[in-house]
Amino acid sequence: MSEVVSFVPYAHVRDLGRSTAFYQAVGLTSVESVERTGRTVWALLAAGSAMLMIAQADDLVDPHRQGVLFYLHVTDVVALRNRLTAAGLAPGPLSHPDHMPRGEFRLVDPDGYVLLIGQLSEAIDG
Repeated sequence: MSEVVSFVPYAHVRDLGRSTAFYQAVGLTSVESVERTGRTVWALLAAGSAMLMIAQADDLVDPHRQGVLFYLHVTDVVALRNRLTAAGLAPGPLSHPDHMPRGEFRLVDPDGYVLLIGQLSEAIDG
């Protein structure tokens, strides 16, 4: 019997360089990329066990039609939000919903994909 060992989001983006820089600001590192005719067309970004693949879209990407939401768990939600604000990005306000009492905020990437970024409770993350 086969087991799932990884589940990696794969998003098409308008500008691979801009999206790579955005996700690096969030905290991912570029691990691997593919070039065709001198242009990067695909990249794998990662941090710990978190991974994201992005590829240059062949067609326009409509930010109003993104049907996927990415949820990121971080170790210090306040510090990341402050770092993103200092980098000129526009994270939403920090909230403390019942499911994420240590805090979460919303961030929209350059292609309209929504990231919810939260800090797990100590009981869950150890």
